[in-house]
Amino acid sequence: MLLSIRISRFAIRNICIMVMAVPNKRVSKREIKGRIVYRNTCTALCNIFLLLAISFSSHSQNINATVQLDSSDFRIGDPIALIIDIDHPYGVVVDWTQNIYLPENFEKLSESPVDSIRQNSFLTEKKIITVTTFDTGRIPTPEIKIMYHDKNAHPDSITANRVLIRVSLMNVNLKNSFRPIAPPLQVSPSRIMMYLLTAGISLALISFFIYRILKRKKEQRIDSSKSMEPKEAVLLRLQRLEQDMSKRKISIEQFYLKLTALLREYIEQQFSFPAFELSSPEIIRYMKHQLDDPALLENISENFELADLVKFAKVLPSAEENHAVIQSAIDFVKRTGGEILPEKTPEKIGTGGTGQNF
Repeated sequence: MLLSIRISRFAIRNICIMVMAVPNKRVSKREIKGRIVYRNTCTALCNIFLLLAISFSSHSQNINATVQLDSSDFRIGDPIALIIDIDHPYGVVVDWTQNIYLPENFEKLSESPVDSIRQNSFLTEKKIITVTTFDTGRIPTPEIKIMYHDKNAHPDSITANRVLIRVSLMNVNLKNSFRPIAPPLQVSPSRIMMYLLTAGISLALISFFIYRILKRKKEQRIDSSKSMEPKEAVLLRLQRLEQDMSKRKISIEQFYLKLTALLREYIEQQFSFPAFELSSPEIIRYMKHQLDDPALLENISENFELADLVKFAKVLPSAEENHAVIQSAIDFVKRTGGEILPEKTPEKIGTGGTGQNF
């Protein structure tokens, strides 16, 4: 760069001499002095413009990295914010993903995202790295080496400047006397027994009140179920089962288990038949002698058969099928929930049916 400046200055000076030279003509001393002043002025102006152009060109082509601090005095363990500014021309890519090496006496606390500022001929990227140190005295900031790729995608690096900081200890007045550590708090055994007795009585009272509340709720549910007819109680539980299934609170297998359990309970109460002790085919064979409606019998038979498939064959019915099953069960209870039917003497029901007790 210095060689190019010298060559440019030599060329400008020769041009100025050639412009001012007048061959075969005598001039006065005053005119010679005027020409010399004019030549020097032209040379100085050309040098100024040349330096500005070279400075602008070097600034637009080079990359500069600087480190700044918001303070120079810190205490041991204080956070130190290193403000890193990088000026580079467009097309240069700074590789911030590379870990910045820190010496052992510094520890990195945090790292901010990259902030960029677009200039006319270059780009400024800014990043704040917060570090701390436990050394004391006047120490320089860590040497920060930043990797980048130039316009031709060639890898290179640049090292930022180092700033001298002062790290001091906490201000301690050694003239004051040291305060001893307070001894453990002493509690008398009688006070400990009082605390334990109070806690035991409180826990017993809380447990008693919780038991009373739960027992009262249980008695209320029993009274409400006793006041209701078998038909109303089963219908209410079927509606709750349908809501639980629609809200997906229970699985499909649990849904069919509870559904068939409600149907068996209703059949025992309404028809005086031990439905919980027999399999699904035996229940259906018995219901053929109790129901005169073939469609109703077919619906209740399909419910038990589908429940068996869900339990033993792991069949997954659709939502429409689940809705149809619960509706047919509700319809069965409503249509057969009049007065309790007298027990009829059906044909002999074998206990060796092929169905399974669901």
